[in-house]
Amino acid sequence: MPVLKFATLLESRLLAFACLSIFIAFLSVLNMVAQTTSGSFVGRVTDSRGLSVVAAEVEVLNEGTGARTSVQTSAGRANWNSARA
Repeated sequence: MPVLKFATLLESRLLAFACLSIFIAFLSVLNMVAQTTSGSFVGRVTDSRGLSVVAAEVEVLNEGTGARTSVQTSAGRANWNSARA
């Protein structure tokens, strides 16, 4: 009988190790899915007195890729949706 108990203990430890390994792998995949290559910006364009500048053209530059995106302000606010990284 001691051999049977040892085998059962070994099997339960292997099962626990396998479950833990699968759980850790699952968490790693969730972390990779959370990364994205786009984002958004919101800004306010003002003059030296703090007043909003209407219809100003604003440019966003990705220094890593050199990509440029322009947007025109509406009531002094500039919004970029889905700015690529």
